[in-house]
Amino acid sequence: DLLRKNSLETFIQGNEALINVFVPGGYNYNTAQDIEVETVKDFYKFLINLSDMKKKVVIDNIYTKLNTINYKIDDDNIPF
Repeated sequence: DLLRKNSLETFIQGNEALINVFVPGGYNYNTAQDIEVETVKDFYKFLINLSDMKKKVVIDNIYTKLNTINYKIDDDNIPF
């Protein structure tokens, strides 16, 4: 869906659509960073051609990298 919606673009329109694939919930990110559609297409092609075991290794590594990012929970958004 992400690739289809951006298929005529050079850059992903709205990085949050791509980020949401890997990061659930609220977050802040640098909106000045453009992500090329071709890069996402190449990664998707790479990923779908892997065996299930290798896909898991790649996805696990992405989550490992994401878990190294410092984050802060905003207590102001807690509803109680």
